[in-house]
Amino acid sequence: MGSFEQGDAQTLQLEKEVHGGRVLSKLNNHVIPWLFSLGLLCYLDRTTLSFGAIQLNHDLGFDCATYGFGAGIFFVGYALFQVPLTLGPQRFGSPVWLTGLCLLWGVVTAGSAFLIRGPLSFYLLRFTLGLAESSTFPTMWYHLSLFYSPAEMGGAYAKVSICTSIAQVLGAPLSAGILRMNGVLGVHGWQWLFLLGGGATFFFAIFLCMFLARDPRSASFLTPEEAGWLDARQAASAQASSSHPSKLRAMLDVARDWRVLYLAGVWLLTACAMFGIMFWAPLLISDMFNAGSAAAPKEEGASCGGGALGMRMDAAALHGDRNRLGPNSL
Repeated sequence: MGSFEQGDAQTLQLEKEVHGGRVLSKLNNHVIPWLFSLGLLCYLDRTTLSFGAIQLNHDLGFDCATYGFGAGIFFVGYALFQVPLTLGPQRFGSPVWLTGLCLLWGVVTAGSAFLIRGPLSFYLLRFTLGLAESSTFPTMWYHLSLFYSPAEMGGAYAKVSICTSIAQVLGAPLSAGILRMNGVLGVHGWQWLFLLGGGATFFFAIFLCMFLARDPRSASFLTPEEAGWLDARQAASAQASSSHPSKLRAMLDVARDWRVLYLAGVWLLTACAMFGIMFWAPLLISDMFNAGSAAAPKEEGASCGGGALGMRMDAAALHGDRNRLGPNSL
């Protein structure tokens, strides 16, 4: 009890020396951009297949069933390994864990340019990519929780997750431009998509490991007083919210919460529609316009809807923060 009171006194003393708004601004400028960029690359790599599908299916002789199974098996690896791999960042630290994931999926994506030779290799690489990306977003949310209070998490979450909408906006024109490299150095356009996407992720991982702070104490952009205050605040918040004797019991209680199940169902339906459109729209548009490999640019207009959705998501989260809307607002 005495140590807890001493910790409270230390936190109060640090609060007098630290400006919370300035610390939050530093977090937004130094933590959010790295995680936003990582999420952006994750979604661009994840959907590279959809834009290269027309050329890839033609060159390798894949029919719609083969392509659809390959696109879908990604989510089998994603679902099977997400929970087990999410335990990694707590042991090794978020920067190291995210770097390892980036290196793995960068190699898999770039390797797909030359290793896909038939249906079996196609399925294996897509499954491995799902495994590699499975714990990326949970690790990013865990990393945010090391720096942001529960009241600040909504805005931080929105600032990072808006990357999924931006990726849809940028993916079509970028992919259309890369597909026009078809034949350069004897490499097909769809192969360039995999090579450049995987290469960008691989090199990004190196900088991520170097510059993403593991926790407040190791954040070079914070002063010692700010780091101490933030560390004490997060520790106090974690202690206040920890009412279960074991993590397993806490996880089971969360899994039984009707609000969690409701939101999981909402996300399942959203993801089915989103990825269904994402993986099949280029093929459908190509068939409609009989445009061959030039179909990707025609998807640019449709992709702009992702930007509007992203801005709405950000505004909704900030509104929730300012008005302290919690789970009961459901």
